[in-house]
Amino acid sequence: MENEFRINGNINVLGNSLPIRFSHHKTIDSPEKHILHINNYLEIYVFVSGNHRYIVENSLYDLKRGDIVIINPHQVHKALPLGEGMYERFYFLVYENTFDFMNPSPLKSLIYKSHGAENLISFDEKTRERVLMKLYEISDSFCGGNDDQLNALGCFMQILSEINKGFGVEGEIKGNITHAPALLKKILSYVAEHTSEIETTAEISTALGLSPQYLSSYFSKNVGTPLKNYIQAKKIAYAKDLLDRGSDVTSACYECGFNDCSYFIKIFKKYVGVTPFVYKKG
Repeated sequence: MENEFRINGNINVLGNSLPIRFSHHKTIDSPEKHILHINNYLEIYVFVSGNHRYIVENSLYDLKRGDIVIINPHQVHKALPLGEGMYERFYFLVYENTFDFMNPSPLKSLIYKSHGAENLISFDEKTRERVLMKLYEISDSFCGGNDDQLNALGCFMQILSEINKGFGVEGEIKGNITHAPALLKKILSYVAEHTSEIETTAEISTALGLSPQYLSSYFSKNVGTPLKNYIQAKKIAYAKDLLDRGSDVTSACYECGFNDCSYFIKIFKKYVGVTPFVYKKG
């Protein structure tokens, strides 16, 4: 059996900037290990091997070696293993203002990609292998007690350059896109369009002409998460956006579709890791 490992490190940019978190993991994976979540940072995820899909907002992607998924701070997402097996991936967690000292910031096109833009980049073989080589170099920079900051940052900037080249002229990510099946797309789109209004999953089954039992079973089978949890995550993602744009906690609670502020605070902390009050201050 292949050996499992986890390599983690912080890549420092400037003395007053929060570091970029880097991870290279190869582990035995299974569906129950993954939950929907929402980041407080930009995530750059690179798939190496396994039998996985990835869901981000309204899209479900099949993954192949070297595919990169760009996930913004307000996007609901999760990896979706199709069974148990070895799973290798890299990811970077980057705070949005990390490169604000540069003009323009190399993160600008990723953070402000046009609404509805795809999240997946699939490179040609030559570029893919070049990017993977740089990723393994970063991993070596932190392996065995090493802390080669200069090499890690240099490689990261080269990867970021390749990612920016992966955008089309209007900020759309280029790549081989695999959309969700038609029915799943309908469900995801309905939730996206009625996030703040939905109170129960029965409303969705009625709107789409499906039995509640079939809707629940179909969604869980394809996404690996109960539909109720997905709706909660979407509401919390909307609440984060409202808080970032200046709403107070009570207003955000009701506008994103919760009727009980105590319950809203509990669910917000479940998905974000802190209460909405702490998040707004942070």
